[in-house]
Amino acid sequence: MKSMFIVNGISTKLGFKELELIADILPDCEENALIFHELALSKSSEVRTAVACKEHLMAETAEILLKDTSIMVLCQILKTDIGKACLNKSELTRLIELGSIRLLKRIVMELDQLVNEFGCCDMKYIIEQLIQHQDPLIRYDLSGCDIPINYLNILAHDHDESVAMNAQTTLNDLDYIF
Repeated sequence: MKSMFIVNGISTKLGFKELELIADILPDCEENALIFHELALSKSSEVRTAVACKEHLMAETAEILLKDTSIMVLCQILKTDIGKACLNKSELTRLIELGSIRLLKRIVMELDQLVNEFGCCDMKYIIEQLIQHQDPLIRYDLSGCDIPINYLNILAHDHDESVAMNAQTTLNDLDYIF
Protein backbone atom coordinates (compact mmCIF):
# COMPACT_ATOMS: atom_id res chain seq x y z
CA MET A 1 0.00 0.00 0.00
CA LYS A 2 1.50 3.30 -1.08
CA SER A 3 0.18 6.13 1.08
CA MET A 4 0.73 9.82 0.58
CA PHE A 5 -0.41 12.92 2.42
CA ILE A 6 -0.94 15.87 0.08
CA VAL A 7 -1.59 19.49 1.11
CA ASN A 8 -1.73 22.18 -1.58
CA GLY A 9 0.30 20.02 -3.93
CA ILE A 10 3.02 19.25 -1.38
CA SER A 11 3.23 15.57 -0.50
CA THR A 12 4.93 13.26 1.93
CA LYS A 13 4.92 9.48 2.27
CA LEU A 14 3.09 7.88 5.16
CA GLY A 15 4.08 4.77 7.09
CA PHE A 16 1.89 2.41 9.07
CA LYS A 17 2.17 4.50 12.26
CA GLU A 18 0.76 7.56 10.49
CA LEU A 19 -1.97 5.46 8.87
CA GLU A 20 -2.91 4.07 12.27
CA LEU A 21 -3.22 7.60 13.64
CA ILE A 22 -5.32 8.64 10.65
CA ALA A 23 -7.63 5.65 11.14
CA ASP A 24 -7.96 6.58 14.82
CA ILE A 25 -8.72 10.26 14.30
CA LEU A 26 -10.97 10.11 11.23
CA PRO A 27 -14.59 10.59 12.28
CA ASP A 28 -16.56 7.34 12.36
CA CYS A 29 -19.08 8.34 9.68
CA GLU A 30 -20.37 7.05 6.34
CA GLU A 31 -18.37 9.66 4.43
CA ASN A 32 -15.15 7.92 5.52
CA ALA A 33 -16.28 4.35 4.71
CA LEU A 34 -14.21 4.21 1.51
CA ILE A 35 -11.08 5.41 3.30
CA PHE A 36 -11.67 2.85 6.06
CA HIS A 37 -12.01 0.18 3.38
CA GLU A 38 -8.63 1.08 1.89
CA LEU A 39 -7.04 1.17 5.34
CA ALA A 40 -8.52 -2.27 6.12
CA LEU A 41 -6.36 -3.62 3.29
CA SER A 42 -3.18 -2.47 5.05
CA LYS A 43 -0.47 -5.02 5.83
CA SER A 44 -0.27 -3.54 9.32
CA SER A 45 -2.42 -5.23 11.94
CA GLU A 46 -2.24 -1.97 13.93
CA VAL A 47 -3.95 -0.08 11.10
CA ARG A 48 -6.53 -2.84 10.58
CA THR A 49 -7.27 -2.90 14.32
CA ALA A 50 -7.89 0.85 14.29
CA VAL A 51 -10.29 0.40 11.38
CA ALA A 52 -12.03 -2.58 13.02
CA CYS A 53 -13.18 -0.28 15.85
CA LYS A 54 -15.34 1.75 13.46
CA GLU A 55 -19.10 1.27 13.14
CA HIS A 56 -19.53 3.00 9.79
CA LEU A 57 -17.86 0.40 7.63
CA MET A 58 -19.16 -1.07 4.42
CA ALA A 59 -20.29 -4.68 4.78
CA GLU A 60 -17.48 -5.69 2.41
CA THR A 61 -14.94 -4.06 4.74
CA ALA A 62 -16.35 -5.85 7.79
CA GLU A 63 -16.22 -9.15 5.91
CA ILE A 64 -12.55 -8.57 5.07
CA LEU A 65 -11.79 -7.82 8.72
CA LEU A 66 -13.71 -10.91 9.90
CA LYS A 67 -11.29 -13.02 7.84
CA ASP A 68 -8.23 -11.34 9.36
CA THR A 69 -5.42 -13.35 10.94
CA SER A 70 -4.92 -10.91 13.82
CA ILE A 71 -6.79 -11.79 17.01
CA MET A 72 -6.87 -8.09 17.97
CA VAL A 73 -8.57 -7.19 14.68
CA LEU A 74 -11.09 -10.01 15.15
CA CYS A 75 -11.87 -9.00 18.74
CA GLN A 76 -12.39 -5.38 17.70
CA ILE A 77 -14.64 -6.11 14.72
CA LEU A 78 -16.80 -8.38 16.92
CA LYS A 79 -17.48 -5.42 19.21
CA THR A 80 -19.17 -3.54 16.36
CA ASP A 81 -22.71 -3.95 15.12
CA ILE A 82 -21.53 -4.13 11.50
CA GLY A 83 -19.10 -6.91 12.40
CA LYS A 84 -21.78 -8.91 14.18
CA ALA A 85 -24.25 -8.29 11.34
CA CYS A 86 -21.77 -9.70 8.78
CA LEU A 87 -20.84 -12.76 10.83
CA ASN A 88 -22.34 -16.05 9.70
CA LYS A 89 -22.28 -19.52 11.21
CA SER A 90 -19.35 -20.82 9.17
CA GLU A 91 -17.25 -17.74 9.92
CA LEU A 92 -18.15 -18.02 13.63
CA THR A 93 -17.09 -21.67 13.56
CA ARG A 94 -13.74 -20.65 12.07
CA LEU A 95 -13.27 -18.04 14.80
CA ILE A 96 -14.04 -20.57 17.53
CA GLU A 97 -11.66 -23.09 15.95
CA LEU A 98 -8.83 -20.56 16.11
CA GLY A 99 -8.88 -21.32 19.84
CA SER A 100 -7.77 -17.89 21.04
CA ILE A 101 -8.93 -17.39 24.61
CA ARG A 102 -9.20 -13.64 24.05
CA LEU A 103 -11.38 -14.20 20.98
CA LEU A 104 -13.53 -16.84 22.68
CA LYS A 105 -14.10 -14.48 25.62
CA ARG A 106 -15.23 -11.81 23.13
CA ILE A 107 -17.65 -14.27 21.52
CA VAL A 108 -19.10 -15.10 24.95
CA MET A 109 -19.44 -11.37 25.74
CA GLU A 110 -21.29 -10.80 22.47
CA LEU A 111 -23.33 -14.02 22.69
CA ASP A 112 -26.72 -12.42 23.34
CA GLN A 113 -26.40 -9.94 20.49
CA LEU A 114 -24.94 -12.49 18.07
CA VAL A 115 -27.92 -14.75 18.63
CA ASN A 116 -30.87 -12.51 19.45
CA GLU A 117 -30.14 -9.28 17.64
CA PHE A 118 -28.12 -10.35 14.63
CA GLY A 119 -29.23 -13.98 14.19
CA CYS A 120 -25.72 -15.21 13.45
CA CYS A 121 -26.74 -18.71 14.50
CA ASP A 122 -28.73 -20.31 17.28
CA MET A 123 -27.57 -20.12 20.87
CA LYS A 124 -27.47 -23.90 21.24
CA TYR A 125 -24.82 -24.12 18.51
CA ILE A 126 -22.49 -21.57 20.14
CA ILE A 127 -22.95 -22.95 23.65
CA GLU A 128 -22.24 -26.50 22.54
CA GLN A 129 -19.03 -25.28 20.91
CA LEU A 130 -17.90 -23.56 24.11
CA ILE A 131 -19.32 -25.53 27.05
CA GLN A 132 -16.69 -28.27 26.75
CA HIS A 133 -13.76 -25.91 26.21
CA GLN A 134 -10.67 -27.03 28.12
CA ASP A 135 -9.95 -23.58 29.55
CA PRO A 136 -12.19 -23.02 32.59
CA LEU A 137 -12.15 -19.26 31.95
CA ILE A 138 -14.36 -19.73 28.88
CA ARG A 139 -16.79 -21.96 30.80
CA TYR A 140 -16.73 -19.52 33.72
CA ASP A 141 -17.68 -16.59 31.48
CA LEU A 142 -20.36 -18.71 29.82
CA SER A 143 -21.77 -19.70 33.22
CA GLY A 144 -22.48 -16.05 34.00
CA CYS A 145 -24.43 -15.45 30.80
CA ASP A 146 -28.12 -15.47 30.07
CA ILE A 147 -28.16 -18.97 28.58
CA PRO A 148 -30.80 -21.72 28.80
CA ILE A 149 -31.15 -23.30 32.24
CA ASN A 150 -30.22 -26.79 31.03
CA TYR A 151 -26.75 -25.50 30.10
CA LEU A 152 -26.41 -23.65 33.40
CA ASN A 153 -27.25 -26.91 35.17
CA ILE A 154 -24.47 -28.67 33.25
CA LEU A 155 -22.03 -25.91 34.18
CA ALA A 156 -23.20 -26.04 37.82
CA HIS A 157 -21.70 -29.55 37.89
CA ASP A 158 -18.46 -28.56 36.14
CA HIS A 159 -15.28 -30.17 37.45
CA ASP A 160 -13.83 -26.69 38.06
CA GLU A 161 -15.19 -25.32 41.33
CA SER A 162 -15.18 -21.68 40.18
CA VAL A 163 -17.21 -22.51 37.09
CA ALA A 164 -19.67 -24.60 39.09
CA MET A 165 -20.13 -21.89 41.73
CA ASN A 166 -20.62 -19.16 39.13
CA ALA A 167 -23.23 -21.23 37.31
CA GLN A 168 -25.01 -21.94 40.59
CA THR A 169 -25.01 -18.21 41.41
CA THR A 170 -26.51 -17.47 38.00
CA LEU A 171 -29.17 -20.14 38.57
CA ASN A 172 -29.94 -18.69 42.01
CA ASP A 173 -30.27 -15.22 40.50
CA LEU A 174 -32.75 -16.61 37.99
CA ASP A 175 -34.85 -17.99 40.86
CA TYR A 176 -35.29 -14.45 42.15
CA ILE A 177 -36.47 -13.26 38.75
CA PHE A 178 -39.19 -15.89 38.49
